[in-house]
This record gives sequence, structure tokens and C-alpha cells, in this order.
Amino acid sequence: SGKKGSSKKIGGRVRQIPSERNKKIMEKSMKRYMKVGTILHVSYKEVGSGEGPILECLKKIVTDPYFEAVEVAHMKDPVVRKKAAEMIAAAHMTTAYGGQGLMLGAGLNINDLNEEGRQKALASLKMGIDEAYEIGAQDFAFLAGRYEAETMEESFQALLASTRELCEYAKAKGNMPVLCEVFDYDIAKKSLIGPVDRVKRYAETICAEYDNFGLMVDLSHIPMIHETIEENLLPVRRFIRHAHMGNTVIRSPECPAYGDE
Repeated sequence: SGKKGSSKKIGGRVRQIPSERNKKIMEKSMKRYMKVGTILHVSYKEVGSGEGPILECLKKIVTDPYFEAVEVAHMKDPVVRKKAAEMIAAAHMTTAYGGQGLMLGAGLNINDLNEEGRQKALASLKMGIDEAYEIGAQDFAFLAGRYEAETMEESFQALLASTRELCEYAKAKGNMPVLCEVFDYDIAKKSLIGPVDRVKRYAETICAEYDNFGLMVDLSHIPMIHETIEENLLPVRRFIRHAHMGNTVIRSPECPAYGDE
């Protein structure tokens, strides 16, 4: 939207010079457009298992005046969950719940073609939805699982079935949205969701049936999907409810931070 800026070659590199309109936008705080937060278990890797110094790490975030939001994940101890909810509420912060680790840590797949495996994944995510409500989260996120090219459509239908169940389960307890995070499909997570055409079909299908579904997008995943920002976001922008900002290294698998690290 608006005119693009001009280009200038500096030191052998071409730098895009923003238009005056975009300069004015860039000078404004991004807090005018969003609640800025951080992900607890990404900022502090030691709590990623659902144990460890969760409350100590959380305190650092909720007492930091810069942050308005914090994303949490599974906390094994119900006492810790209760104290975390109280801490977040006292700080008047928005919170969200990331259920991706419930799948990744246990090797579960929400679009598993094995029905027993799919049901295990569903049960785990439903537990996560319970915890998200308990902690007062504004949304609950998960990710689609791996798939094989020859059975992609079967996996897609399994994902639709699972998502419908999650939306219904969450809806029965309140108004918290259920979000699917878009990941890479051939580098790190190798998730069914996925390239934008598949994401669009998926979101259009579920949103036509449920008003408590949406997408979570992640800036660091877009290069891994081999799409530009415009290609990745514009076709599905009306479904986006939550965004992650981050970076990725994809030049070489030899790089220690390669992929989604």
C-alpha cells in the first residue's frame, strides 16, 4: 500500500529507501498496532520441558515495562500454573498459550493417518486447551504434523477432522480462539501447513464452519517456505490472529542456527 521507495546503491549493495509515507509509519511505535510480547519458553530454554524456574523467568517478563504480552506453554505443576496466572493478571498483561511443544516434544501428529496416533495428539491438545483456559490465555496455538507426498490429501482430511474437534472443544468452554501456526514443509518441522495455497484452503474450510479459528504466522518461517512476505501473507491476511517475529538461517545446513533453531 502506498508508493514504494526509491533504490540507492551503497557499498555494492542496493538498499531500498522508504517513501516519506512509510518513514512516518516506521517512526511510530509498533505498540500502536499490536500488543508486543515474548515467548517464555523461547526466551528461557530451561523451562521448555514444562518444568524448571518457570515463575522466576516469568517474573522477569511481567516486570519488564516494555512487554504487554507473554506467550506461555505447558506447565506440569498445577500450583505453578495457578501462580503464573495470578502473576500475569496482576501485571495486566495479555497471555497466549503455545501448544506446539505438546506435539513436538512427544512426537505426536494431529494429522496422523493412524487413528490411535491422531487420538493421542487430540487428547494432548485438549489438555493444553484446558490449561490455556486455566491460565486465562487469549488464544491457543498448535501446528500441523508431518505428512507423505503420496498421502497428502488423506493427511489434509485428517487435519480438518482434528481441527473441527479442537474448535468444538474450545467453543464448549468459552470464546478462546484456536490457531494453527504456519511452519515450513521441507526443512525443519516439515509441517503439512505449509505453503500458502494449502494454508488458504485449510483456513477457508475451517473458518466457514467455526468462528473461533484462525492462523498464527511467523516471520522466521516465511523464508523456509520459499515464499515472499507478500506471497505468504496477503492471500490469508483475513485469517491471521497472532504473529511471531523472528529470524532464520537457511543458507546452509552446516550453520548451527539452520532452519527453525
